[in-house]
Amino acid sequence: GEIILPKIHDSDIPTTIVYDNLLDAIDYNGCEVKRAMGGLTIYSDQDCTLKCLAPNQDNYASLNDYSAIIKVEYGEFEAIFMGDAEDDLEDELANLNVNLQADVLKVAHHGSATATSYNILNKVKPEYAIISVNEDNEYGHPHSQMLKRLTDMGIPYYITYETGNIVYSLDTQTII
Repeated sequence: GEIILPKIHDSDIPTTIVYDNLLDAIDYNGCEVKRAMGGLTIYSDQDCTLKCLAPNQDNYASLNDYSAIIKVEYGEFEAIFMGDAEDDLEDELANLNVNLQADVLKVAHHGSATATSYNILNKVKPEYAIISVNEDNEYGHPHSQMLKRLTDMGIPYYITYETGNIVYSLDTQTII
């Protein structure tokens, strides 16, 4: 019954059919729209918490930097989902006084060159990285520069176009 979306300037609102379909689905289903913003707890019970870490301001140069960055905590397990964040939002996030360490990092912006910086990798220190991207996409993602950053830091990564669905099993603490 709820959907969480960032607040963006009217001039930045997408004009795509996909965005129009999203708005139609929200209206059709009578969903309440909540603002995605750092500090928002999306869900919490005794075992699991979902927190929104960003966005934290109302004025980003790139539409991608309005992405909701979500941290999942389930017992001892933690994962961060970076959305389409780019350098500016990553730097902002890295400079906040929040715990960014996580077992799994879903890399930002499908592995673009302008995301998943050394700065954010040093803060998150993930055991694994996941890259969600289609093969032979028009942007050339994942970019070799971003893959080099993961390799340089010794972070094993999995790419959806190579492996298909990626599942992290908490019982065995492995990726399958």
